Amino acid sequence: LLFLAGQATVSEKASIEEAIARLVKENRIPSEVFMLLWSIASGAPGETRAAAILVLSMGATADPTIIDSATRLRLLLDVGLGDAVEENRDWTTIRSAAAALQRIQRAKHDPSSARYLVLEHITERLCSVAQGDWCNDANTQDTCAWFSAAEQSIDAIFAICPWPERAAADIIRVMESTTFG
Repeated sequence: LLFLAGQATVSEKASIEEAIARLVKENRIPSEVFMLLWSIASGAPGETRAAAILVLSMGATADPTIIDSATRLRLLLDVGLGDAVEENRDWTTIRSAAAALQRIQRAKHDPSSARYLVLEHITERLCSVAQGDWCNDANTQDTCAWFSAAEQSIDAIFAICPWPERAAADIIRVMESTTFG
C-alpha cells in the first residue's frame, strides 16, 4: 500500500484515498494499521516516510482522529516538518504532512491547550516552508519541488490556523522583504 500510494499519479491517489476512506468509515481497517503507519512514518527515511504520512492522511479523510490529537500532531511536526526534513529538503514528506494537516479541524485560540500549542509551532514551520526559507534557490529542481510543498503548506495554514490571513500576511511581508530588500 505504501509503494502504491507513494508511486501513484494524482488521479490514482484520489481513487486510493476514496477506497481507504470508505474502508475506514466501515471500520474495516483496524486501528493497529494506523499505529503501524505512525511507527513507519517516525522511523523510515524519505519516500517511505512520505508515503506512510500520505496513507494516514487518506484515512483521516474519514476519521480525523487518526491525526488530530496533540501527541500525533507533535509526531507529525517532528517527522513531517522537523529538522531532518528541512536539512534534506524532503519536499515529498512536507507535502504529505501538509496534506494530512488539511484533514483536521482549525485550532481554537487557547494557549492552555497542548493541541493549540503544537498547531502554533506547526504553523510557524509551514510559514517557513511557504516563505522559501528552506529552498535552495540556486537549484532549479529544488525550487520546482519546493513550489508544490509551499502550495500545500499554504493550504494547511488556511485549514489549521485560527487567523490564517495574519499568517499569510506575514509570509507576504517576509517574501517582499527578501525580494525587494
